[in-house]
Amino acid sequence: MGQLTDLRVKNGAKNAEHRAEEYLLADGDGLYLRVRQTRKVWLYRYMHDGKNIKLTLGRYPVVSLAAARRKAREEMERRADGIDSKEARREQHRGALLCS
Repeated sequence: MGQLTDLRVKNGAKNAEHRAEEYLLADGDGLYLRVRQTRKVWLYRYMHDGKNIKLTLGRYPVVSLAAARRKAREEMERRADGIDSKEARREQHRGALLCS
């Protein structure tokens, strides 16, 4: 990890500026910044059962670059322990719906 900098993530020429078309900036180890016309969102991407999985880690600037890296590392550790992050989130969401 570590290809992006705080300066690059902020708005500016040749940096993470908003455009009409969505695009991704890679930080490394599956962490990406998705830049859309109106917002920026951190993504963690990984392969599971031959499928490309995208996991949202939060919106920039609410989630800083350092926090996004920390969250991506946590997701990597879960995957190393054999836990599919996307499925774990789905189960947590189902449990919350059943309790309410």
